[in-house]
Amino acid sequence: MEERLREFSERLGDIDQHQPQWRFALTALGFLTKAMRTRGLEQLLWHITAIEAILGQKSDGLTSLLKRRIGAIFGGSESDMRGIRKRFSTLYEYRSDLVHGNAELDDRRIVQGHLAESRDLARGVVAWATGLLAHAARTHPAGRESIPSREDLLLLLDMTARSRSSVASLLPKLPPEFPAIERWLN
Repeated sequence: MEERLREFSERLGDIDQHQPQWRFALTALGFLTKAMRTRGLEQLLWHITAIEAILGQKSDGLTSLLKRRIGAIFGGSESDMRGIRKRFSTLYEYRSDLVHGNAELDDRRIVQGHLAESRDLARGVVAWATGLLAHAARTHPAGRESIPSREDLLLLLDMTARSRSSVASLLPKLPPEFPAIERWLN
């Protein structure tokens, strides 16, 4: 346990070097901390908010986007991904009902297992994100201009393993002025 905490602390140090670009990770960690300090349904709200801080974006179809991304992080197979997406969907629907006033805060539809599951998913997403960011910080050339943005990293998550491999082999071979390559327009 002590070793895991030390590693997590090192990750945070690596991430801290790239503020404010990666502020979202510290924001999510703050929401996760709030979740751990609350009881009952408020935990669910803060856990889902921590997940959104890492994986969410302003876009239509946010729920589908979150489900797809969380499935990619936790699922090894297509079957695993479907199961994770379905479980997250149930949690997210309930959270949305609470936030939009369609459910009572003392609604008994939520069971203790839902709280535990939202906690496990939020902890996992935040741990995954800090691992990715620390890896990027350690392996990427120094300089704020070259560090991948949150959007860049989420694009990688949205790609399939096959498309990541294809793009990775193509990127170093693209002309520096890509995509505005005038000679390709003729």
